[in-house]
Amino acid sequence: MTSNVSDLLPEQMDELVATFETLDSNGNGVIEFEELQTALEICGFKMARYQVRDLAEKYDVKQRDGMIDFEEFRALYRELRQSDFGSNLHRMVKSRSDLMTHGSKTGSNDVKHSVRLEEQVAFADWLNKNLAADEDCQRYLPFEEDGSDLYKKCDDGIILCKVINIASPDTIDERVLNKGEKLSLFKRNENITLALNSAQSLGCVVVSMGASEVVAGTQHLILGLLWQIIKVGLLADVNLAANSELRALFGTSEASIEDIRSLAPEQLLMKWVNYHLERAGSKRRIANFSDDIKDSEAYAYLLQQIIPKESGNGMHSASDILQQREHQTRAELVLQNAELVDARVFVQPSDIVAGNSNLNLAFVANLFHKFPSLPEPGEDGAEDGAGRVGAGGVGAGPISADENHAGFGADAFLIDETREEKTYRNWMNSMGVAPRVNYLYTDLRSGLTLFHLYDLIRPGIVRWPRVHKTFHRMRENFERLENCNYAVELGRQVGFSLVASEAKTC
Repeated sequence: MTSNVSDLLPEQMDELVATFETLDSNGNGVIEFEELQTALEICGFKMARYQVRDLAEKYDVKQRDGMIDFEEFRALYRELRQSDFGSNLHRMVKSRSDLMTHGSKTGSNDVKHSVRLEEQVAFADWLNKNLAADEDCQRYLPFEEDGSDLYKKCDDGIILCKVINIASPDTIDERVLNKGEKLSLFKRNENITLALNSAQSLGCVVVSMGASEVVAGTQHLILGLLWQIIKVGLLADVNLAANSELRALFGTSEASIEDIRSLAPEQLLMKWVNYHLERAGSKRRIANFSDDIKDSEAYAYLLQQIIPKESGNGMHSASDILQQREHQTRAELVLQNAELVDARVFVQPSDIVAGNSNLNLAFVANLFHKFPSLPEPGEDGAEDGAGRVGAGGVGAGPISADENHAGFGADAFLIDETREEKTYRNWMNSMGVAPRVNYLYTDLRSGLTLFHLYDLIRPGIVRWPRVHKTFHRMRENFERLENCNYAVELGRQVGFSLVASEAKTC
């Protein structure tokens, strides 16, 4: 397949770059199968999974790893521009009033990057609130309402270091920070390098980002890093070890403890929302934080269920909200309810209606931390007060002890990962592996993450045609076993000591 694009005009190349960055939702430099399918659905193309998979395989010509990098996407883009897909992708990028573009230099090419304005505004507002009491940050505050000064004020690394310590307290010893209004370039670089290394230790991807990019105020890189750090903090305790009451979400599930522990925080939050929707008597369920949120129905029932009655004076009922036909009006009423309990953060009505997945995830995570409204382990009913089932509104009812324990031992979920396990997991995530590793002992079973690590550390070592990237239902165990055998073989090939290691240990 050829990828000759020498006939593309400069504005067409800008369109290509903007499109790629729009599709690359997690910023890891490749378009994954799930990202491609989601992007096409946003464009209005409801395609079957096998059709999207065929499209991805057609253009995945380099490593055959199930991911499309920029060069492969450029070839795909050239063909799509001549079809109905291309015209819709073009309209999607060009009509986005919430995207701001800025230029940068890559080699001999001038490229443009996009920044989501609503995220810029949301993060600036979050920083204003969370850094207000920090004496070291007073000279930076407040940030402009539109967040336009965010990048310049990050150029000495102080703000980044402070945000890291909010997300994960005491990660950085602030006594070593270089402070002052007129820092030399060397001291600014020291602060920024400390921030980047610390962010990487938390599992943030900082590939292609150095102190020079922060000093230069490279907008898409700084905004992407801020989101990763904020997300780490928001999701840090969304797990069964930190919040054992989450076991109530699984009822009498037959899933194994390992499978439950391997769920991503995003998946747990969706189960939490659906749990409260069910208890509110709603038939609505969500499977994402974008399309399923747009009409505000899920939020209307969720807030009615979790906000304590004593704090809900003047609250709009879910039925009143859903009587409104305009989604924008519904979203505003939902946020007015959130404002009653100081939970109106990250999202504006337009972000709910547009289905901004990042900001909606942050909004839901903040609600979970404020009002989980779940029964404590062993409770045989509900009690009043925030954080308990009785704190919910209409529809909250007692839960039995049997339902609480969901068939597992009382301490089954309380075993937290060790420091070494967390270090390895964060290191792998900082390398940009996809999907992210949430639980070390289950998320490596397919071998795919190990292959990505091999290929990042020693490019070209993995023979991708030997790798099973998707698994057939009837042969899944056998295909995973083959992958793990190959992973062990590669380990021995590069000189690892793998005594008594074999595929069944993966």
